[in-house]
Amino acid sequence: MKKRVINIIYYIGRPCAGKTTSSKKLDNNKTSFHFSTGEIMREEMKAETELGKILKEQLTGKNLGKLAKPELSSAITFSAIKKKVESTKGTINIILDGFPRDLKQKQFLDQHILDYEKDNLVKMEKQIIILDVSKENIIKRMLNRRDTSEVKRLDDTPEVLESRIKIYEDEISEIIAHTPMDKKIYIKGDGSEEYIVSKLKGYLKQPKANVKKNLQ
Repeated sequence: MKKRVINIIYYIGRPCAGKTTSSKKLDNNKTSFHFSTGEIMREEMKAETELGKILKEQLTGKNLGKLAKPELSSAITFSAIKKKVESTKGTINIILDGFPRDLKQKQFLDQHILDYEKDNLVKMEKQIIILDVSKENIIKRMLNRRDTSEVKRLDDTPEVLESRIKIYEDEISEIIAHTPMDKKIYIKGDGSEEYIVSKLKGYLKQPKANVKKNLQ
């Protein structure tokens, strides 16, 4: 029997690259779905699921301000993927907005996917799309967001922002280094929002054809 194909897109890039804005425009609630891990985790805690209760313990009290452990964030993300797969039919695209953030998260999520494929007539095709925005533009966007936000942060200086970008890049570089060339695509993110969305839509129409070429 033919396996059902599910396209899993790991959509990553520097902070303020525009991942959320562009990926939300692809969500048609039929064949393409935008997944925000932050929203998913908040929903799990609100619903007080088993995973949600564990997550709440990790993020509250003395752990306030810390990140969820990679094995838990990946388990919660895959739980949401599984629900979407089992509540839909045919080929669908699941766009993970800014996930995974580091190699451990990716490894845990990859294992969940492998385990699910073994027990189901499903083939989950994974692809990394990197929204590539120059560091200079990222800092400009961050400073603009700081200046226009109602909540002012005293540490939002160019030096601090550059440090945050460096930490993020160190984590993401591991993911990119451990991903085969035919499983990663770069999109130039310094262009207009319309340009980025059009490139993403082009990929979703023919994912197998596009893995052999750069979408820039």
